[in-house]
Parts: sequence; structure tokens; C-alpha cells
Amino acid sequence: MKFNSFKAQAIAISIMAAWMVTILIALSSHYTLFGQLVLISLITFLSVGLFITAHDSMHGLIAHRPKLNDWYGKIALYLYGAFSFKKLKQKHIEHHQNPVTKSDPDYTDYPNENFILWFWSFMRRYYGLKEFGLMHGHIIFFLWVADWSVSKVLVFYALPSILSAVQLFFFGTYLPHRTGNGHTNEHNARSNDFNEFISLITCYHFGYHYEHHAYPGTPWWKLPSKRKSKKENYA
Repeated sequence: MKFNSFKAQAIAISIMAAWMVTILIALSSHYTLFGQLVLISLITFLSVGLFITAHDSMHGLIAHRPKLNDWYGKIALYLYGAFSFKKLKQKHIEHHQNPVTKSDPDYTDYPNENFILWFWSFMRRYYGLKEFGLMHGHIIFFLWVADWSVSKVLVFYALPSILSAVQLFFFGTYLPHRTGNGHTNEHNARSNDFNEFISLITCYHFGYHYEHHAYPGTPWWKLPSKRKSKKENYA
């Protein structure tokens, strides 16, 4: 698998460091309402980046050394929400093997593809009491940084975590995999018809989802080039 490991690691480290620095700054000071909204938006965007970093790690796209590559994913997922890297990686492999079928762990349990019900079935497969318990490690740390202000932790940590989960699901799963008028390719996936800037801020180009399924060995930051170079018939 050919990719620039130095660049991939630099991007991964930058996203994780930016998330940590931004949230620490947010928790340690006071801001106007406008400043709070800006920080919430930025932390949400960087939280999405944590998950996308872990996702690339699942595909072996950060470091050529497997153990090092997996550690990037484990750290990113712990920061994001204390998810199990091993569990998510296995289920993500199943998703690629059986997209939009009963064997697809990312697909809805409900026949009408209702957004809320699909999101519920998606989250309950991946998030449980173990993850909730492990999250208390950084919750306590963030409370200490925020001088034990529960409201600050809710605003600058909990809220962006929830918003990023909805954002990832909507742009990276729901829009690309809902059947609509039906898919016309073997991946049962379509790409969001966004320009590169909108694609980046919505889901780190993960919305170019047909390209991701067709070329799973492509890092997120190279998906736009795949979309440009391959003139496919998107579903």
C-alpha cells in the first residue's frame, strides 16, 4: 500500500494536538457568546478529525509499521470517546465487505431508514457502559482544567462530542448509504456532491464515500484527487 507515511503521521499528530490545545484553551478561560460558538465549532470540527484519523488507522494508512499505525488509531479513538479500536476496526471491515445489507453493522435496523432511528441503531452498536466508564478519565482531567466547572466541560467537551457524532453519521454514513432511488454500484455508496472546501469542513472528505469504498487504500486527504481523476458514474 503506497502512501506518504511521514505526511500521514504529521497530519494525524496535528489533528490530535490541535484538538487537545483548543479544548484546554476553551476550558481554562472565559469567552463571549460569539467566542464560545467559535470554539464549539472548532472543537467539533477537530473531534470529527479525531475519528477520521482513527478511521485511516483502521485501513493502515498512517504508519507503515502496523503496531505504530494502530496506536495512532487507539489514541485518537480514546480522545474522541474512549471507543475500542479493535471492535470498531472489525466492524468497519464488515461494513466494507457487506455495505447496506443485514450483515452491515453500520446500516439501520429499521426498514424506513429514518435518520433518528438509524443513528440510534448505529450508536448502540458502538457505544456502551464500558466506553462511558473509560471516558471518565478525561472528563475528570477536563474538570480539573476547568476549575471544576461542570458547565464548561458540558459546553466545550460533551456538546462538541455529540455534534461531531451527528455530523460524522449524517455526512459519512446516512447521506452516502441511504438507498433513496437505489444504488448503481457494488459498494452501495454515493458521494456527496460538495466542492472540496465544503467536503473538508463537513467530514474531512469522508463524504466522497464512493471513492473511499472503491479505493480504501487512499488516505482521507487524497480522496479529492481520486474524485477528480476517476470519471465514475456515481449513484
